Amino acid sequence: MAKLKESTVEVKGKKKKAIDVGSGTKLTCAYDVDLVEMLAKARYEKLVYGKTDHNDNFLASWVDQEFDNLKKGLKNPDIAIRSQKQFAEIIRETQGFFDSKKALDSDFIEYQIHKQLFDWQKKAFSDPSRHKVFFTSRRAGKSVLCANLLVAHCLKGTDDIPVGDRIVKKPRCACYIGLTIQKAVSNVWLPITNLVKASRIPTIKIDNSNYRIDFANGSYIQLMGNNSKAEREKIRGGDWSLSIIDETQSMTGLPYLLDDILSPIIEARHGTLILAGTGPLQRGYWSDAIEDTTGYWKQFHATIYDNPTIENPDEILEQELRKLGGNPNNPTYKREWLGEIAWSEDLLIYPKLSYYEELPKDFKPVYAYLGCDFGFADYSAIPFILIDEIGQAFVVSEWKKNKVSVSDIYNQLKVMVEEAQRVYHIQPDNIHIVTDTNEQMVDQEFYNRGLINIELAIKHDKKYHIALLNEAFASGMLKVKKDGFIADEASRDSYKFDNDLKKIIYEEDDKVFHADILDACLYAWTNYQSAMNLL
Repeated sequence: MAKLKESTVEVKGKKKKAIDVGSGTKLTCAYDVDLVEMLAKARYEKLVYGKTDHNDNFLASWVDQEFDNLKKGLKNPDIAIRSQKQFAEIIRETQGFFDSKKALDSDFIEYQIHKQLFDWQKKAFSDPSRHKVFFTSRRAGKSVLCANLLVAHCLKGTDDIPVGDRIVKKPRCACYIGLTIQKAVSNVWLPITNLVKASRIPTIKIDNSNYRIDFANGSYIQLMGNNSKAEREKIRGGDWSLSIIDETQSMTGLPYLLDDILSPIIEARHGTLILAGTGPLQRGYWSDAIEDTTGYWKQFHATIYDNPTIENPDEILEQELRKLGGNPNNPTYKREWLGEIAWSEDLLIYPKLSYYEELPKDFKPVYAYLGCDFGFADYSAIPFILIDEIGQAFVVSEWKKNKVSVSDIYNQLKVMVEEAQRVYHIQPDNIHIVTDTNEQMVDQEFYNRGLINIELAIKHDKKYHIALLNEAFASGMLKVKKDGFIADEASRDSYKFDNDLKKIIYEEDDKVFHADILDACLYAWTNYQSAMNLL
């Protein structure tokens, strides 16, 4: 309780202590502030906990005495004013104790946070799922929800983690990952710090330089960026019990960030992972999470219409549509402002494939090309392509596996070579194994084991060769199975996109998705065209 200002005044020729109560009014009385604080604490303990260390009879007798003073005050106004002032201060002090206790009560703060959320935010906030997707349009309230979740998560302080046959207490650690640290700060730092201060949550330090909040209960929130491999490696260093990736649709290195860094930490910690963003630009991890039907991801969808603080959503949408050219079918408008899945085919490197179900009966293959992309720790891939005398080609089988050995790849190549000879009657000299130039020692190993027709992929002038493969796919000169690995990768493999300029950069975006079997197919098709003098 704030101490009242005291001074000395002269009353009827005698000096007395006086209390300044504002507006130029001073009361002369024997005012015991410590007594007020003690009484307020006693009242709080009695009301909240049903007990008190103080004598209830003393409290009762003191209240009775003050009512007597009020009665006497009918004849002596000074006594009446003093009594009323003391009662007012007791009430004020008691409220202060209530407020401070509530501020330390995590359940109460969480209730306060939940109460001010929108309807869709409340559902997402309260859901206990450990893998959540917030798929929204712009202005739906996604980033504010993320800020509230980060703070609420840290209220509990620690988690009980089972380690063998014992339980270990670990402090809660929450990270928010933006496209860059600057964008992370722009999105959530102010909402987070405002919420912490408004809720009077005890902190050790709010670091406005490193964008970290350390709470008194041992938990902390850390903002991070994902603009480079070095920044991703910093994320690896945390023991995250909650990780939120925002702007997932534009996040670079998402497969590596999820598979190699965050997922192992989250699973070991029994933590929560949240992906948030607008519509995906192309197929990949983000679209898979949005469309997941296995129950692994729990999806929450919202648009600008689900934000009750926006009074004129239609006007805002009309303005944004005009900025994008006025076409309501514009994929960017549908993704960003309507919260829809709308693929940008102009981003895809291989936008149009030609499919087949069965090989034509009159198809007589002459050549077999086996492209080989080595992955080892990642994915290795081999397409088995048959080509006839006039250049009509079919991918008759596809192989793609991760974390395989040299022997695994050799055995698969051997199976395909034998199939080319036995089933399709291809002459040995017309069976070509085209391999990535990065692993020439592996090529030598294959040769030593009996795979003779091995040739290195032609990798210069890649853009031109991609254009030729695109032409073969689109024209039907090279056909694939609709449910195969090539079709899946073609729906994901894309060019880079500048989010600030809203412009396509015609370079393969390996950070969003890395093609494996498409690269192997490119090797095989380019070498075939070179052998036929078609380049």
